[in-house]
Amino acid sequence: MKHYQEITLLPSEEVPGHFLWEKIFQQVHLALVERKSSRLVSRNGRDETVDYSEYGVSFPQYEQNLNALGIKLRVFAPTRDKLELLCLSKWLERLQDYCRCGPIETVPEDVEYVRFQRQRFVSNRERLARRRAKRKGESYEDALAYFSSLNEQSTRLPFIYLDSLSGKQRFPLFIDMKKAESVVEGEFSCYGLSKTATVPWFD
Repeated sequence: MKHYQEITLLPSEEVPGHFLWEKIFQQVHLALVERKSSRLVSRNGRDETVDYSEYGVSFPQYEQNLNALGIKLRVFAPTRDKLELLCLSKWLERLQDYCRCGPIETVPEDVEYVRFQRQRFVSNRERLARRRAKRKGESYEDALAYFSSLNEQSTRLPFIYLDSLSGKQRFPLFIDMKKAESVVEGEFSCYGLSKTATVPWFD
């Protein structure tokens, strides 16, 4: 990841930061979906198409213990051309009163590396049961029994509420940060997150 573009949120008393994160990150997600790539993988003897992104994101003011993402988002790409193709300013045009999209910059030479990854939690047994009942066409009671052995979990990880593009459901995207010993190349999700690939970390 050699180039990046920084987005700065402009929260106010009328428009709080968490609301801006929802709106701005949703637009970034849509931009990544438009530029996604696909490949075939074999799982359990079946071929499946997997979508991935060449773009990674970072949250320079991330504070896990404070459950905070700060007000800055960086979007990274291997080349300047890739970022130009992403057209972030176009995707954020209707939100220009609430954020600033900076120019494309070159990543500094001496940086650390981290990975930002999605973390999933079992947080609401009843919600999971309702979704399963609808998806599988079974009774709510049977679906609830299916999840009876699950232990509900809690977390203080920062998160952003998003709307699913497929199911039109609202969900929290929990974001965890892990420090890395060195750069690791790889693929990202269409949220710009990865369990393996790293992004540069610098002030």
